[in-house]
Amino acid sequence: MKVQDRELAKSISITLRTGILLAVTFGTLGCLLYLPRTGMTQASFHKFQGEQVPFASLHALRAIVQGPASMAERGAAIAQIGVLLLMATPILRVVLSLVSFLREGNRLFAGITVVVLAALAFSVLMH
Repeated sequence: MKVQDRELAKSISITLRTGILLAVTFGTLGCLLYLPRTGMTQASFHKFQGEQVPFASLHALRAIVQGPASMAERGAAIAQIGVLLLMATPILRVVLSLVSFLREGNRLFAGITVVVLAALAFSVLMH
């Protein structure tokens, strides 16, 4: 295995581990802030009623900075940031692969990776 391949594998490994660790940390912290203030509600399985998810986008970051009205809202925002980090982790892995392919001069795999990255970006932005 070439030195560049080992370095890439190590960077991807560190990126994935760090992303998962941060996502779990934010998710757990958000739940710890959210659940004690809202309580556990009894689920009704007879009729489906959807809920608004106020922090299911990048606006969660702004909500944390501006300070949501309640601690439960802040907890929900922090947990949603954990979900966003979990989504961003594999996307960052694709970006690292693209950088590696470009360094190697492998235009075929770089092109395929750009298509995959475009598909990921489209799916995230269309939500």
